Amino acid sequence: MRLITVLFIYSIVISVSLIVINVVFGWKKGIRRSAICLGNNIISALIAFGISKLFTRAFLHGLTASTLKKLQGLFTEQNGVEVLMANETEIIVQTVAYFFFPFIFFIVVYGIVNLVLHIPVNHIYKTRFKEKDDEDDSRPHRIAAAGIRFLSGAITMILLLSPVASVSVRYSSKSINSYSYSENYGKAVDKLAYNPIIFISRNIGGKQFYDGLTTFRYDGHKYSAAREFSDITRLCFSVIDMMDKDVDDYNDRADNAKNSFHSSDILPPFVAKTGQMAATCWDSGEDFWGVSPKIESDYSRIVYVNALKIFKRWTSEDVEEDFDTLVDFVELLQDYDLLEDNSTAHLFEVFSDSDFLNRLVEVLFYNENMRELIPVVFEQAMLLTAKKIGSFAQAEFERIKSEGLTLPQLIDEAEILAAAIGELVGVERSAGTLDIRKLDASQQKKVKNVFDELSQSQILGGTADKLSKFATNIMATN
Repeated sequence: MRLITVLFIYSIVISVSLIVINVVFGWKKGIRRSAICLGNNIISALIAFGISKLFTRAFLHGLTASTLKKLQGLFTEQNGVEVLMANETEIIVQTVAYFFFPFIFFIVVYGIVNLVLHIPVNHIYKTRFKEKDDEDDSRPHRIAAAGIRFLSGAITMILLLSPVASVSVRYSSKSINSYSYSENYGKAVDKLAYNPIIFISRNIGGKQFYDGLTTFRYDGHKYSAAREFSDITRLCFSVIDMMDKDVDDYNDRADNAKNSFHSSDILPPFVAKTGQMAATCWDSGEDFWGVSPKIESDYSRIVYVNALKIFKRWTSEDVEEDFDTLVDFVELLQDYDLLEDNSTAHLFEVFSDSDFLNRLVEVLFYNENMRELIPVVFEQAMLLTAKKIGSFAQAEFERIKSEGLTLPQLIDEAEILAAAIGELVGVERSAGTLDIRKLDASQQKKVKNVFDELSQSQILGGTADKLSKFATNIMATN
């Protein structure tokens, strides 16, 4: 946290130096000189604000073009796929640049303009006002002059501390609202953000000034670089929080991730495009920037592959809704340890839990894009069951359709499926296997009865009926 200490010292030195120097000069130079100095500072700040925005725009015109070429060259090398299109890349470059460069330009221009204006202003003062200041040397006059210069110094202090005032509060533990962030960084940033000098500077215009300086327009939309950086940081730490499996308040962490994502203007299109290209790479069996999800079970893989098809056609509008669904989906996987273990054995156990299937149906049903995964999950549960009992006649497998079914109907189907698999899990635990050829007569009959009952299901009945006939044939040959 050395940077925090440096910024803390910087804020103290800047504020004390500016206030003390300005008050002393005001006391010595007089009220008219102090008033002119105050006006000079205000005019210089206004001119510098406008010019620094123009400089940044002109500077970025060249920087963006060269950076885009380098970035797109880097991205294109990723398995020959153009990962980010020009718009998504350019908005990221613009956001990063506007976070840093406008203030640098402002300081330079502010200093130059102040010095340039000082020459004619000083000449006017000496020829028209200096004698009056010299004549009026009373204590009230000096106090008023010191007060004016105090105001001038305070304005300069606010301008110079504005980045720290704005950024520190955006990165405070209260704003980021992340457990992992608070433990590692938040407390140190809080000391800076709520330092009295920074606190005062922020609340009398410092935050508004810096936010205005780092706000820019792109393609007809207004963006705040300071806010975007904060939102991206908050989202990253929220995701880290969500990956912590030893949590009792996952919903709070999930809501924080959702809020971070939706408050950002640049994340949805960027995530949509990146998700498209990641899904394209993973669907073809290739890594995406060195990352490739590990899927142990073939049945989990089928669901995963169907999900990739959805991500490959993502748009900015889709990702706004889908992100919330994905967060809820990750929560569900986390609750059932499927992020740690998606093996066939564990998956079969999970399918026997009606709460899992009910929650899965509810999470996916309200999302039009993701709803098509519901029958895929049911299909894989039935295929896994078929394999468990020794049936490999997948060519005879009846395609499951869930179109037109309401949420209560789908939940009923999930309940039926979970109950059936639950009974089969019980047989497997007692017999050590579910292969119907290796079961005794009573266990075989129990398995067949499960499929007989399941055959009454609206969307699972056809396949269950075939599995029941398979069990009957095996029993007849024994």
